[in-house]
Amino acid sequence: MKRRQFLRSAGLGVGLAMMPGLKLWAADESYTGKLLVTIRANGGWDPTLFCDPKENVPGERIITHWSENESTRRVGNIPYAAFGQNDDFFKRHYQKMLVVNGINTKTNSHKGGRKKMNAGDGSVASISGLFAHVHGSALTLPWLVDAYDRTYTEGLLVRTKVGGSGALETLVKPNQRSLSDQSQALHDDDHSLVQAYIKDRVTAFRREGVELDRAAKWLKHFEAASKQDPRLATMSETLSTSERGDFAENSFNNKLLFAVAAFKSGVSVSADLATGGFDTHNRNDERQAGHYKTLLSGIDYLWFLAEQHGFDDRLIVQVESDFARTPHYNNKDGKDHWSVGSKVFMEKNARWANKVAGGTDEGQNALRFNLSSLKRDDAGAQLSPNLVNHAFREYLGINEHADAQRMRLSEVLIPIFS
Repeated sequence: MKRRQFLRSAGLGVGLAMMPGLKLWAADESYTGKLLVTIRANGGWDPTLFCDPKENVPGERIITHWSENESTRRVGNIPYAAFGQNDDFFKRHYQKMLVVNGINTKTNSHKGGRKKMNAGDGSVASISGLFAHVHGSALTLPWLVDAYDRTYTEGLLVRTKVGGSGALETLVKPNQRSLSDQSQALHDDDHSLVQAYIKDRVTAFRREGVELDRAAKWLKHFEAASKQDPRLATMSETLSTSERGDFAENSFNNKLLFAVAAFKSGVSVSADLATGGFDTHNRNDERQAGHYKTLLSGIDYLWFLAEQHGFDDRLIVQVESDFARTPHYNNKDGKDHWSVGSKVFMEKNARWANKVAGGTDEGQNALRFNLSSLKRDDAGAQLSPNLVNHAFREYLGINEHADAQRMRLSEVLIPIFS
């Protein structure tokens, strides 16, 4: 089949799929492996208030207000700032945490920093997207992303945006006209006719063949979208019956619950979710404290839900931001953009947990390390998003996939997950 003919024919199917209330979904497949959640602190968090604590140096400009009266705290092998909710958070999770400090993004751009931290390089897909592509491309909602965040697919797969109210209702009730109007968009006979037509077109595409790789990829998506997944009803039930404990019902927690329900019902393997407000050019500590409260409470809630639904031993969480804040305060008691940041990885019973890798000096400048041993070495190299994400790809077992190889990162494998 010629590309133009395929696109014209598929376009009719897409047009039908875009009719009000009509949603078409992917094939049913089982998956029992790891589940990945990326949580992003949008705007650029301040690690000196969290996982890369800095105390003031006599005679130097103030780097943190908390250290005017407090000292760095430690639980296990992990030091943390005496700030906000850190005590409870680190004591609760340190045995499943790996902190990586001193990651130099070499950019002060929100977009550039987010892309590098999320993917490792400016021209490759995010790790969450690549993970979903490798392990869940035939699932209904393989990769959930925040409706208000930028994520990077590089054409690998279709994202499902999470965030709007009633999002799942539109999935579970595909022929409902709208959230406010529960009447049918199409009469049952017409709806059945549309489904039969789409099935016939998929059969025809398969019979006639597709000559171009891109067309073949869209045929795969088109074919998957023609099959409705009954597990969405299970997902809906999970949403309505999950215990919330003492956790707030806010937009971030609601998105986390959506992801958990998708994981529990077996329709998704990966999620990229964000909470914002960390771009604190004024009143840095005050504003960061409030946003860290939302972030850390949300991470607590995610693990609470995962344990409640019995997949906490399958969950891997990475927590990241665009970059960091400057070492010193500006004249508005804020902090500006700083290229050297941190990431936190979490997994139960991980061999690499309760550890800190990388680091910064007392002025929050990235240190250099021997990349083979990760021991301090002034003649070595700084950690980069490329190096860290390459190691994470390898740990997830997705680095040898053909599309990962096509979007290669570093040739050097640093042992942060050893």
